[in-house]
Amino acid sequence: MTVSIGGRLKQARQEAQMTQEEVASEFKHTRQTISSWEHDRTTPSLSEFRELATLYGVSADYLLYGAKVREVRDSLMSRLCGTVSTSEDAADSTLS
Repeated sequence: MTVSIGGRLKQARQEAQMTQEEVASEFKHTRQTISSWEHDRTTPSLSEFRELATLYGVSADYLLYGAKVREVRDSLMSRLCGTVSTSEDAADSTLS
């Protein structure tokens, strides 16, 4: 099941151990606005996404696109690091 943007906002807030009231206070919004974001009735602006990501300690990409972004990034980094070490291994074996 795919988690919506609102669902990721709620999950990130809860993992940051914050209440809707605390987030609302940070953004000078009402708790109802935060609830509307988390229930996909409305969405924060792009600047608010960036600020929410910072507040929650996650990336804006994660809030917008979900864990797939993390998985793709980790997979690419793993492949790149694997390629680099394989190339170094090949260079070492030709020098021997």
